[in-house]
Amino acid sequence: MSKTLICAVLFLILAVLLVTLPPFLDKVFDPLKGIAPLFHRGTPWGFHQHQIPDQTGKTILITGANAGLGYWSAYHLAANNANVVMACRNMKKAEAAKLQILETFPDANVETKQLDLSDLQSVKTFAEDFLNSHTKLDSLILNAGVMHPPFTLSKQNLELQFAVNHLGHFYLTQILLPLLVKSAPATVVSVSSTGHWMADEVWTSTDLLNSELQYKMWKHYPNSKLANILFAQELHSRLRNDGVENVYVNSVHPGGVQTELLRHWGWIPGLIPFTEMLTDAGLLMWKPEDAALTQLYTAVSPDIFEHGISGKYFHPIARETAPSKASKNVQNQRELWSWSEEMLKNFEKGKPLFVS
Repeated sequence: MSKTLICAVLFLILAVLLVTLPPFLDKVFDPLKGIAPLFHRGTPWGFHQHQIPDQTGKTILITGANAGLGYWSAYHLAANNANVVMACRNMKKAEAAKLQILETFPDANVETKQLDLSDLQSVKTFAEDFLNSHTKLDSLILNAGVMHPPFTLSKQNLELQFAVNHLGHFYLTQILLPLLVKSAPATVVSVSSTGHWMADEVWTSTDLLNSELQYKMWKHYPNSKLANILFAQELHSRLRNDGVENVYVNSVHPGGVQTELLRHWGWIPGLIPFTEMLTDAGLLMWKPEDAALTQLYTAVSPDIFEHGISGKYFHPIARETAPSKASKNVQNQRELWSWSEEMLKNFEKGKPLFVS
């Protein structure tokens, strides 16, 4: 057999695998479900842009709305007449993103507010200002996140990914929850990641979490993403126990998306151009304008309200699936909630987070 024929056969085998294997894995292997367009091939999307209902009179708050998934969530909602509040750490980028939306939709109702989720004082200031300036909140999309930075502590000396991805959002939700209940029917969306499968439990102590010697970005990020699901599940349970039936809380993983979340991977030569190429080809990376539809589904789809969908987990595009076994552990949910509350109580008293 000639080398040319061998190469042709190998190429054909590879092509067949690329076409058939990813969709097969999407059906049988939960951590890979919806992770990339290549895996999603042949499966209908659960939600489309044209299905976003008119949002006139609705106020929707999105954290990290100046780029990526947050920006496109704001864009799609502004296109459908929502009052969109873009809560962002960098106000220069926030204003630029707002102007981009207004260039397309000049009559859109979009406002920007400064929010640094790594600083609990910033969260408190933002939330209190929001309560003073808004009489309703129809949806809270907890979108902002940081992934794989060098070891960093937050303003309150908590590992940065856990501080931003979990505790900052937890505190924001705690303060705004009465307004969400008052505005019901309302939704809370916790943006997690399929990376949560890499975490067996959430660390509810600082021994591993805050140790630079123990820091492993491949463990600390999944730890924070597991916390996102545990938080959403426990919030759903607590609302129902309190008799609140019409605030719907769900978590999502948006898939592998071409966003600024990869900014800390800049040490890999050529990575960003390569991921952009894969995104344009519709293979291994979702375009953010498409990936945002999963979180928008849980925020505004009539399905959520008509069928009372809450306490669930979704993957691209807007398909319900099962999260990891660890995320379903009720004891883990309650322990994380209690530990988070304990830290916030210390903060409110002006003490270090970890003082009992």
